[in-house]
Amino acid sequence: MLCGMYVKDVNTFKSVTPMQATIRCISETALSFGSLFLIDYVSRWLAILPILILIFAIFDKRKQFLHDKVARTVVIDYKPS
Repeated sequence: MLCGMYVKDVNTFKSVTPMQATIRCISETALSFGSLFLIDYVSRWLAILPILILIFAIFDKRKQFLHDKVARTVVIDYKPS
């Protein structure tokens, strides 16, 4: 738990498996470094890709980023009563 947030399985809301956590971490890192690669080496107009991913997450029903969709996870904000 970090800042009252939990990463759970998207279908069962149970704790993520080690495989899901690994996939989530690798895909998040790949997206981050991939975005930097696009900005520096490919073309400046492709730098809009990270912004599009952010907009996609904002308008998503579950507010999932691409790495959450790939790993089939969801982040839950837990506020104890």
